Amino acid sequence: MIENKVNNPSELSKPRNSEVAQSNTKKPFRPNPQDRKPTGQRPTRSRQDFRKPKEQSEFTEKVIWIRRINKVTTGGRRLRFSAAVVIGNKKGTVGLGVAKANEVNDAIKKGIAAAHKNLKQVAINANSSIYHHGIGHYGASQIILKPAKEGIGVKAGGSARDVIELAGIQNIYSKSLGSNNKINLARATIQGLTALKSEDFFKNKFVKKRTPVAHTESKR
Repeated sequence: MIENKVNNPSELSKPRNSEVAQSNTKKPFRPNPQDRKPTGQRPTRSRQDFRKPKEQSEFTEKVIWIRRINKVTTGGRRLRFSAAVVIGNKKGTVGLGVAKANEVNDAIKKGIAAAHKNLKQVAINANSSIYHHGIGHYGASQIILKPAKEGIGVKAGGSARDVIELAGIQNIYSKSLGSNNKINLARATIQGLTALKSEDFFKNKFVKKRTPVAHTESKR
């Protein structure tokens, strides 16, 4: 074996450079979580626990129209988006909202908020149809609505079909006349459905019978 001889015994007590560097850079004390004493069961929570729960809305939304809008100004072109949304609870309530925004998602959200402010009530009979025929007008759009038997289905197309289905009508005949613009046709359909009478109107309607009037000869 080779023995390391040290001429000066005081060198043994002096720390080396590496030891001095390690002593100067002390690591922060971090206790081991397993060594902790159990003080009681602490519930674990996540970020989702602190968020407000989203209210489930009874309305169903459907986007019927999205367009890009360019506005030319002195500084250049200004790009925006327009969206039309139809909402309904399929129980006789329906609404339409049109809004504009810089982004598509923002336009849809504003359209839903606008539709909630313009809700209309529709009279529906036991066969999930309307009580009588009617005609809806808006601008150059016109639509004819007629009741149908159970099992016929929704005979409609375009935005009129979306409005009728979200209103809760399952059996109906319809015919679109004039312009087929989606927004005008949807508004004409809502106007025609809201103008229809309900069952209570016909029950409480007082029919006045005409009684014959005896004509007397006028004396001269």
